[in-house]
Amino acid sequence: MSRESKSNHDPRSATAPVLFVHIPKTAGTALLAIAAAIYGRIPGAIGPEVFNIPLDWNGSDDDPDAVAAVRSRNASSLRYSSGHCSIRFRDHLSPDTRVITMLRDPVQRVRSAYANLRRDSENGYHEVAIRSTLEELLEARSLPEIDNGQVRRLAGIQPDAGPTDRSHLDLAIRNIDEEITAVGFTERFDESFQLFRTELGWPRRGYMPWNVAPTNDHRNQPSPELIALIAERNAYDIELYEHATRRFDARIAELGPTFQAEVERSRRFNSGWYRHWHRFGIVPFRFTKRKTALIRRRLASSKSN
Repeated sequence: MSRESKSNHDPRSATAPVLFVHIPKTAGTALLAIAAAIYGRIPGAIGPEVFNIPLDWNGSDDDPDAVAAVRSRNASSLRYSSGHCSIRFRDHLSPDTRVITMLRDPVQRVRSAYANLRRDSENGYHEVAIRSTLEELLEARSLPEIDNGQVRRLAGIQPDAGPTDRSHLDLAIRNIDEEITAVGFTERFDESFQLFRTELGWPRRGYMPWNVAPTNDHRNQPSPELIALIAERNAYDIELYEHATRRFDARIAELGPTFQAEVERSRRFNSGWYRHWHRFGIVPFRFTKRKTALIRRRLASSKSN
């Protein structure tokens, strides 16, 4: 992590804004809600400081609507941008923007992404997903998001760029090593949030899972053949995930016992926070979810016109 990682205890006054490269199905919506609580003037509401980049899963970093949207923002007040972009979207932001992201076990992410695409009629890949089985899409390599999608976004590869190769993996790894301030993991969200706090100077905040897919019963468990096919078609994602995991573990070891103590404090804080809100039947950060849904509807409408 070669970029400066000095903590700042007041994120609003931090000198460097943040771009979260939201790889689909990696808990990015939960992180957007946390950012709204940290940076927003009204906790839980997306305001001038927090920008939800209007990009669908199949959107290009140079999408005119997305570029126009970010250029319409006041650069001096924008502190946190998040969206289904690649690392190359940073070119449209302030030069001192720091990048963070979350990764997920590639096999689990592909399964979750495919299920989401079939449910979400507003997603640009929906029509492709409902016409084909996951096996068919993997065999044909016709859907970039489930074909080394994590490498694509961290290498800055656009959806229409065709198949990935080892040079893309090498570029994604180099970006993790040299360009990205911190990489977290869906499966280790508590530790990931604490690492973001450490590297970005974030305060402690409560959080809850968002966009959780319906629980599958045992009848929907994938066959060994399907798991093997997902792994084969996402071999570069698996290598990237393993590399990032080693760096993550090394950084945590470097931070020492204090880091794990903070993780435990956050877990206790979060448990109490969660119970407090649900005791009254209130869902925190509801404004964030409503605002995100509104942006997606507007995006879908503009694309259809």
